[in-house]
Amino acid sequence: MSGLIEKDIRLLLQRKSILIMYVFIACFMSFYTDSTFIVSYFCMIGTMLAISTISYDEFDNGYPFLMTLPISRATYAVEKYALTAACCLLCWVGSVGLQAAIMGLRKIPFDLSEMLSLYILFFLAFLIVASVMLPVELKFGVEKARIFMFVIFGIVMILTVTAGKLMTFAKEKLSVNFDGIIETLNTLPKAAVVLMFLAAAAVCLAISLTVSIGIMKKKEY
Repeated sequence: MSGLIEKDIRLLLQRKSILIMYVFIACFMSFYTDSTFIVSYFCMIGTMLAISTISYDEFDNGYPFLMTLPISRATYAVEKYALTAACCLLCWVGSVGLQAAIMGLRKIPFDLSEMLSLYILFFLAFLIVASVMLPVELKFGVEKARIFMFVIFGIVMILTVTAGKLMTFAKEKLSVNFDGIIETLNTLPKAAVVLMFLAAAAVCLAISLTVSIGIMKKKEY
């Protein structure tokens, strides 16, 4: 697996000009947006860059060549998950450090202990997003996966809007007290919320990895 990770790191380093541009944009926007945007932005970039290495493997009959190496298809799938988690974590750490540094330069109070739980939730949320995107990319390829992801996000948006309308209807017509439910959820300890998200991310990643290994084993080149 170390060889696969080194390959992907070298592929990512070939795009160092893009990486520098992303960092420059993040630094610039740090002066005009709150810290939550920067952390989520960096996590998104790390996730997208790691997943994009699949497109390089597909290019110019890359898969048939890779499968001649002393690696299994399951190892290939596991490596993509490890790389994505590592890139997301690295970008997460970097974004938190960058935000702390910029807040210090702007002489704005920055209490990391207050924001840490929210930052961790962003990191876990992008791991859940990756658990959806990785099997889709492996199954359909880069081009078809983009269309598939647009469809998924469209469905999510429709369901979100529909859920909002149903909640409004239930609140007005059925007198359901959603405000009380929300207040109850807000009283939950931050550690409990983080643990729930951690459990959800672990379950999603475990299911996703199992699906991805199955996809790789059935792939024909």
